[in-house]
Amino acid sequence: MATCHGADYAEGMRSALALALLCLPACGDSYVIAEADGVAIARTEFAARGVTTDAARSLGPLTIDAAEVSFTLDGWSAARSVGFEYVSEEDPDFVEAATDLGALDETAKLQTAVDAALAGEPQSHVLVIRTWGHETAELATSQLRRYVDEWLTAQGL
Repeated sequence: MATCHGADYAEGMRSALALALLCLPACGDSYVIAEADGVAIARTEFAARGVTTDAARSLGPLTIDAAEVSFTLDGWSAARSVGFEYVSEEDPDFVEAATDLGALDETAKLQTAVDAALAGEPQSHVLVIRTWGHETAELATSQLRRYVDEWLTAQGL
């Protein structure tokens, strides 16, 4: 069991790095990376590792607290069995969910639910990225790139 900001998460979270980074509070929120920009940044980082993420992969329904969510990943590589989901308030996949999946604790719960859904596919990995923000666009973009890069490294890519 892991704890993040007072909430407990099952051992199912595959990446300690992902949990640790999800638990870090944002340094500031004067600039927030929009959904489309966050997806583009993540795709660029995956592509830099030779991983094309233009395939479609649906997940769900996943239960998070009392809410059930189903969604199509923002990026998926069928060849490498890795992908990502950038979760923001404007994310059309989660607008009707009865939970604020862009919130820090809820995003960690989504990561745990995704990991549990993929438990039967040990070669498959999905990074859940919550809305990313910082004091400036440059800092936010730099940190998001580093976060994705470190996750890819942890996956052996």
